[in-house]
Amino acid sequence: MKVFVTGENGQVVKALIKLADQDSLDVYTAGRPWLDLSELADDDKCEHLRLMIEDIGPDVVINAAAYTNVDKAEEEGDMAAAVNTTGAGAVAMAAAKLNLPIIQISTDYVFAGDKTADIYDPENPEYADYDAEDLADIRANLSDGTYVETDATHPQGVYGQTKLEGEKLAAYVNPKHVILRTAWVYSETGNNFLKTMLRVGAARGELGVVNDQFGAPTHADAIAQGIVKVARNIVEQPDNTELYGVFHMTCRGYTSWHGFAEAIFKASELAGGPTPKLNSITTEEYPLPAPRPANSRLDCSKIARVHNVELPQWQDMVMKTVVKVLGQTQEDKN
Repeated sequence: MKVFVTGENGQVVKALIKLADQDSLDVYTAGRPWLDLSELADDDKCEHLRLMIEDIGPDVVINAAAYTNVDKAEEEGDMAAAVNTTGAGAVAMAAAKLNLPIIQISTDYVFAGDKTADIYDPENPEYADYDAEDLADIRANLSDGTYVETDATHPQGVYGQTKLEGEKLAAYVNPKHVILRTAWVYSETGNNFLKTMLRVGAARGELGVVNDQFGAPTHADAIAQGIVKVARNIVEQPDNTELYGVFHMTCRGYTSWHGFAEAIFKASELAGGPTPKLNSITTEEYPLPAPRPANSRLDCSKIARVHNVELPQWQDMVMKTVVKVLGQTQEDKN
């Protein structure tokens, strides 16, 4: 299978490139300066992109390029929109003109992050005439607080808004679309929470980490493997409309940023790395320009059912990543 991927330096793109060596997969990437999504409002640039894709002849186009600086997006809204909205639409349109499916990578930030679990109240007068079987069905269908694909979107910042608009535009211009929402991405490459914790932890003896935001730390390698499986499904079954649409894809389980930091430094201790003291703080105690979702937990049952994609538990890939990052740090010192 041959895929064309926008971006070259992102965590997910690098993870896809690694898979090309072991999964009978040809990965072609294009990033700046050869392909800059912020310039795709220009018709000539769009045609250049279409010709580039046509020349490569992929089975699937994957838009993994994005403006991801959540805080800076509050000041650079036009740039964020040019990449995340207009750019995403242009990539999807180029794919559509060649009758190719588009896989658009998106984010938990399209939601408000305020969803809570439903609580069963046996004293609810509405249940008075329900029998035991009906009540069991009601309890079974109560939400656990995770976001499903059909939940109302309500982004709280510019980044989330531009990504949501990019989702809508990609879906509008290309019927063969898969929107994959993920969250809390990390790996041994790029800028991410795990690498920041190890860097800052090596310089300080004590850290305060937010303990009231929840999500599933998701390794870029796991995301890449999930993307490839989805891509193979839509290539092998191009007329199966169930395979298209919006899907959530994160590692299983969930934790807080503080819980993630605890796992990182537990692994770091075993690997001979930094072990600072961790203090639990609230979001209010760590203000940032852009709001963060308090709840980034995504229900991934749809992608498991439709695409047979189930990512590992979030804890499973922490240790190996910490070891790799600590090894890179040691190499840099040498």
